[in-house]
Formats: sequence, C-alpha cells, structure tokens
Amino acid sequence: MDSDKGRLEARIRELEGKNRRLEDDKRRLETEKQSADAEVSKLKRKLREVEDEIARLKK
Repeated sequence: MDSDKGRLEARIRELEGKNRRLEDDKRRLETEKQSADAEVSKLKRKLREVEDEIARLKK
C-alpha cells in the first residue's frame, strides 16, 4: 500500500513538473509570437511604403 502511494506521489510530482514546463513553453511561445507578429506588421508597413513609392514613380 505504501509503495502504491509512493508511486502515485512520484507520478503526481512528475506530472506537476511537466505541467510547469509546458506552461513555461506556452509563455515563451506567446512572447515569440508577439515578436513575430510585430515584425510582420513592420515588414508589411515597409512593403506598402515601397509599393506606394513604386506607384508614385510610375506616374
């Protein structure tokens, strides 16, 4: 009985650790996504500026 309890407690600690790592990974990925989204927005804005400049020069 004690060995079952010990195994279950060890499994709980293992799963809690895994859960913490997954939560850390999720936060890291959310931060990376925000950075990537900001970079995409910046590049789209630059592309529009370049396209506007090309259109202006064609006139």
